[in-house]
Amino acid sequence: MLPRIHLIILSLGLGIQSTTMSLLLERGLLPGVPRPDYGIFADTFAEPPHVYETREWLRELVSFPIVTCSFGDIARNTWKAITGQPVPETAQQPEPEILLTPLQAAQAAEVLDGMAVKVLLEAWLQLKSDLLADGTRAAEISAEQLNRLVQLAAPNLAEAVRNQRRLLHQRGERLVVQATPMVITMLEPGPDRITARVVLEYAETTVDAQGTATARSGPKTLSNDYVFARTSAGWKLQGFGPSPSP
Repeated sequence: MLPRIHLIILSLGLGIQSTTMSLLLERGLLPGVPRPDYGIFADTFAEPPHVYETREWLRELVSFPIVTCSFGDIARNTWKAITGQPVPETAQQPEPEILLTPLQAAQAAEVLDGMAVKVLLEAWLQLKSDLLADGTRAAEISAEQLNRLVQLAAPNLAEAVRNQRRLLHQRGERLVVQATPMVITMLEPGPDRITARVVLEYAETTVDAQGTATARSGPKTLSNDYVFARTSAGWKLQGFGPSPSP
């Protein structure tokens, strides 16, 4: 199961309506509607030149990334499917951009900002939650699950999750955790290492083998400091702990 990441995505056709909405959202002029985390433009390769020009123009005016995805040239693919023949080459169309997932984009970021921290942290919290909630099935996590852990965090953090799951399995228990980052403050930004203070809504429930809740904590608000470092494989969580008292 892939980590579940909660993002607000704006579908961008780059016509009048979606372009106007992008600008209104960027300026906070639509009450009750939050600014998107990403704008997604589906490139058919049959767009007129001004659409691609609008995309580049809009990128300079909004703070959220505009990502292009494509399944190729829709007109050429349709023609080939119907006739069995390729379309003769005409005017050169723009090359498709490489579409990264939000998690891949965050790990590859040159500068780790608050949005990238949110993506990385939500991926880690969700994967950890999934593994601890499934502890009654097997004591050991799979090689694939371990690989996903070490892609997100330092080996000692991955090993801590493994040990916690083993302990739950020994007790015949599983731990259901709900952790949602609410406020992220960058404390020590740097090119290769950053610290972020994160306020979370947190709740956990211990459940026995019969599905009965044996202990509960929360919901409550927590403040933790998370340290991320750039590695050869991209940005990863290196450590975390309670924020110092004010």
